[in-house]
Amino acid sequence: MSGKKTEHSNSQTTRRRAALGYDARSERRTVRGAARRRKARTKLWLVAGPAVALIAVVVVLLVLLGGPSEESAVVVTSTTVPLAPTGGADLLVIEEGGSTPVFVVVQPRDDGGLVLALPGITLLKTSEAFRTLSEMAADEEGALLEQALEQELGVDIDAKATVPWPGLRAAMVSNGVTDLPAASLVSSDSVAGQVARAMLALLEAGGTESR
Repeated sequence: MSGKKTEHSNSQTTRRRAALGYDARSERRTVRGAARRRKARTKLWLVAGPAVALIAVVVVLLVLLGGPSEESAVVVTSTTVPLAPTGGADLLVIEEGGSTPVFVVVQPRDDGGLVLALPGITLLKTSEAFRTLSEMAADEEGALLEQALEQELGVDIDAKATVPWPGLRAAMVSNGVTDLPAASLVSSDSVAGQVARAMLALLEAGGTESR
């Protein structure tokens, strides 16, 4: 008797699904399609690997300087693939209102010259997981940030300094930098680009040294 009730219930369920336009094959195709999309996204991420770990757009300014009498040749490019400069570099952590919206890597002119600005929301791969620069900067140990940048950029971070944005911006103003970012920074690729250009102008004006 119970078997007949179960069969009758299944029959009713089938009729209701048919009335609602339910198609088991369509559902299976949808499920398989979603699974394929998840697998494709995972595969893409794994293939990208450490070489494309900078998810946010990175604004790079390469300062190729010859002798003192030669003019600076500045190449501006946007890429998600980090460059691999050689030599050492300094790291400036720009702080404002308790947050760290922008990070700047500065390489001395003798080593080729590099001003690299990254938004704080930039993701880098660590030994444990992907983390943003701002998250790593907030880490009490502090070494994780330098290690992640060294691994991705192929440089040695010789020194790190936390710089309040109001003070740095004031130094830019006093040294005649005109293309200034806003008084309040946000973590974005466009703002990072402005900061990089302003930092380049400040360095060329002699307002600060990378060492």
